[in-house]
Amino acid sequence: MGSKGDGEQVKSVRLEVTRQNPSETWKLVCHRQVPDVTPFVRLQVSGEDVSGVQQSGAPRHQSSNALTYLGSYCIGELEENCEDDSPHRAMEEAARVPLKAMHITDQEQRGEEPNCGVEVAGAQDGGRRLMSNLGHRTRSGNRRLPAAEGLRDLVDFDKPLLWQVGHLGERYTDWVHQPTKKNIRLFHSDFMEYCSKTVWYVIPAVWIPIGICCSYICFKELEKRETKLFASMTEAWSVPVQEYWFPFLFLLGMFTWSLMEYLIHRFLFHTMPPSNSYYLITLHFLLHGQHHKAPFDRSRLVFPPVPASVFALSFYFIFRLLLPLAVGLNIFVGGLSGYIIYDLTHYYLHYGSPKKDNYFYKLKIYHIKHHFKYQKSGFGITSRFWDYPFNTLIPETS
Repeated sequence: MGSKGDGEQVKSVRLEVTRQNPSETWKLVCHRQVPDVTPFVRLQVSGEDVSGVQQSGAPRHQSSNALTYLGSYCIGELEENCEDDSPHRAMEEAARVPLKAMHITDQEQRGEEPNCGVEVAGAQDGGRRLMSNLGHRTRSGNRRLPAAEGLRDLVDFDKPLLWQVGHLGERYTDWVHQPTKKNIRLFHSDFMEYCSKTVWYVIPAVWIPIGICCSYICFKELEKRETKLFASMTEAWSVPVQEYWFPFLFLLGMFTWSLMEYLIHRFLFHTMPPSNSYYLITLHFLLHGQHHKAPFDRSRLVFPPVPASVFALSFYFIFRLLLPLAVGLNIFVGGLSGYIIYDLTHYYLHYGSPKKDNYFYKLKIYHIKHHFKYQKSGFGITSRFWDYPFNTLIPETS
């Protein structure tokens, strides 16, 4: 089932939340299908809360992308003699009845979408009760979680994807927005593949020392009190810039980065390439598409320093061309600090466990919605600030 963007059809889900030990095994039971979602739940657990889950009984709406992603965790199905008409009975059967290998044919992936009772079964206790239209009825009458119809076999995940995606053409948009839990390989070269991956702590390790050095140079220049704004136009209207300007120019740089963060994410990363352009599709996948395809690949959640340095040097030379050295460098350092915060925040939104109802908890839910349903909205990462004036805010009631 392909992604339909902001206008795609969603399914209503209702959860009743009970406390659960994060170390336990989590399984779903849906008409004999058993997805083991333990790895995903552990990513989302914060204390006794599960990120993205609202209060008990609160209605939820799940996109087809989210449900298909859930279906990728299926480990088997209950034996034929196990009836799961009763949710509580199905939950008990899942804990003790053997599973059999699950084979889903192309014919079984098609059909209508009925209502279906689902249980989240913990290894120790009753877990959570989930009533939803998660099911997918096949022609034979069975119900299944939806599958990515016609999109699963478009590429070979055992080979580098970067040279394959350009051939997808008009199917690329739907394919790239249907997330997978697989880790993907981009390049044939082991060296290039290594350079395309970055662990999160490389970002502060590389960029903070550079920021400190630039800050020192900038402050020393300002201390000389020789820097003036608009001096190239007229000396009479020039504005002297002294060392006490440093924090204000630094904050201006951070504010400028917040706008650049939004503009780059929206107009560079989310401008879909023409379906007939092999090279633009390949470039889009390299820059951002691969992140939407594998959103929980922890090795590709922050920007590698080598390509990031190209962007950094471009901004530096722009500021240096338009402004005096101390002023341009001061704004650049603020922007660099904003970038560091952005990259670390992005990693945390995917793998962090913020406490319920705090700022990062709400931001995490906001960003996950962007990945699984609202690909044309929610472009803010560190904040939703610029989504308001640009009218790209994700609805709170979604």
